[in-house]
Amino acid sequence: MQIVVLTGSAHLKGMSALLAENFIKGAEEAGHSVVRIDTAFKNVHHCLGCLKCNGGDNDCVMNDDMKEIGQTIEKSDVVVFAYPMYYHLMPMTLKAVLDRFYAFDKSFVGAHKKAFMFATGWDDSEANFAPMRTWFKSDMDYLQWEIAGELNVGGYMTREELEQSEYPGMAYEMGKNLQD
Repeated sequence: MQIVVLTGSAHLKGMSALLAENFIKGAEEAGHSVVRIDTAFKNVHHCLGCLKCNGGDNDCVMNDDMKEIGQTIEKSDVVVFAYPMYYHLMPMTLKAVLDRFYAFDKSFVGAHKKAFMFATGWDDSEANFAPMRTWFKSDMDYLQWEIAGELNVGGYMTREELEQSEYPGMAYEMGKNLQD
């Protein structure tokens, strides 16, 4: 299987990166091909809502890294979203990528992909993760992608603390046990 992991954090060794790394390790050990895209370090402009792409009939007017990201997603069977919670939502760098999905609607919607969400935050209350869970379900329903797994991990202040928990192992197992 072809897998793309979209990270949203500017911290390459942060907590959400730890979950992504473990998922990738498990998936690669299972024989899957994985591409990791760290959206915080990509040049992706905000969607202008100009509608010139017409939902994928035409190329987006923006000349940035989203074209390559979108093409990588088009070739994938699985998309993983891994990010820290910033004020109850995802970082804007990842949100900009998601907003630009519109220019790929013709190839993304109904493409029968599997999706995972790994979200981390300091607070472990369900209320803090609820907006992200709502977004994930809503967008995956729209795209007609199967939700294959979800880890909402709160209550840890550092990567070192999270490394001592069961969550990295859970992410690893999700990657290792991924099947067509």
